Amino acid sequence: MTDAGLVTLASPHAFADTAARLEAALDGAGLTVFARIDHAAGARAAGLELRPTLLLIFGDAKAGTPLMQALPTAGLDLPLKLLVWEDDAGAVHLTYADPVSIATGRGRASGELPVIARLGDALEGIAAAVVGDEPLASPLAGPAVVHDKGPGRIQAQVSTGGQSFFADEPATAGGGSAGPSPHDLLAAALAACTTMTLRLYADRKAWPLERIHVAVDHHREPDAAPQDLFRRRIALAGSLDSAQSERLMQIADRCPVHRTLAAGARIETEAGA
Repeated sequence: MTDAGLVTLASPHAFADTAARLEAALDGAGLTVFARIDHAAGARAAGLELRPTLLLIFGDAKAGTPLMQALPTAGLDLPLKLLVWEDDAGAVHLTYADPVSIATGRGRASGELPVIARLGDALEGIAAAVVGDEPLASPLAGPAVVHDKGPGRIQAQVSTGGQSFFADEPATAGGGSAGPSPHDLLAAALAACTTMTLRLYADRKAWPLERIHVAVDHHREPDAAPQDLFRRRIALAGSLDSAQSERLMQIADRCPVHRTLAAGARIETEAGA
């Protein structure tokens, strides 16, 4: 849809995936991203709430300079901008200003400035690639793929299990708090695995386990060995007797992620194609 010179397209992808697709599309078009402004992170830093909103400012001197040669005040509108935002219903949108408005807003006909049409075509093509159905290109494949195309300095785009989201660090560690930290993700994996393991066991035994609540946090204790400590708390709801509750607490240690963390793991690294 258009609104006062704006073009807004609905994205069928999640916010994080839409943002990643936009980065990839700009990269593929050979455009330089000059700034990534995470408005939602700025709101959080001020103690306020804002739905996910990301502004990318980008351009190419070869395209923008001819326009400013013909219309110097176009420098107020350049570089170009694209906004990815989520509405109150959770729907994701992509919005940009139609370059025609650069000319018409200054009393010029867009036809007088051929570069306007080229900019419009370029933006239309980028937007179509972002909201299209083609999968996001990646040189790597696997059950978990991460790349550094988040809106912040160290934010990372995580794709796993058919879902996409950002991983980040808190502001105290140089991040923007736009997503869970890597250790938070590891703690969440332990909590999720514990919950699934307990549910499968209780259902197999036909025990009256109604709800499972698991909380995990991570700490580093420099003087301990090993230094990393994952503290897990488990709350079980239901008409369980003491023997059943005790057995389930024992079964929690059988969860595969618990075993991996407790036993340690080997990591092999190789260069990707």
